[in-house]
Amino acid sequence: AEHFERALADSPARERVTWRRDVGDAELARLYAQCDAFLFASLNEGFGLPPLEAMACGAPVVATDVTSLPEVCGDAAWLVEPTDVERIFEGLRRVLTEPEIAADLRKRGHSRAREFTWRRCAKDTVLAWRNALRDAGETPKLRHTL
Repeated sequence: AEHFERALADSPARERVTWRRDVGDAELARLYAQCDAFLFASLNEGFGLPPLEAMACGAPVVATDVTSLPEVCGDAAWLVEPTDVERIFEGLRRVLTEPEIAADLRKRGHSRAREFTWRRCAKDTVLAWRNALRDAGETPKLRHTL
């Protein structure tokens, strides 16, 4: 962040950029819904919740093609190599200047985000635990099912 803040301070675009921190959930959803593009240039990501949230709110997403992001985003995001600045720039440029690409990513993003629900997460987690117990030779003792 420090490197970015210094670069922004020296940039001619600094007057058009607002650096936000500690944004609440309601405001974050509004920002996702109003943005022209959501860039997630992560080098190392555990799951990829921010791009998924952005897709759910209707933002066209440009994300990196490493770690969990290809699996989470599927074909609903413009995926780029995280260290290739030219590819990142090209992905953003196309999303911002070609309305048909942005519209397609919005549509795909909504569909993709609907696949990830907390109910499905809970069911998959219970199934994984049951399979792990079964593989360990133990009988699951879960009293409730989803």
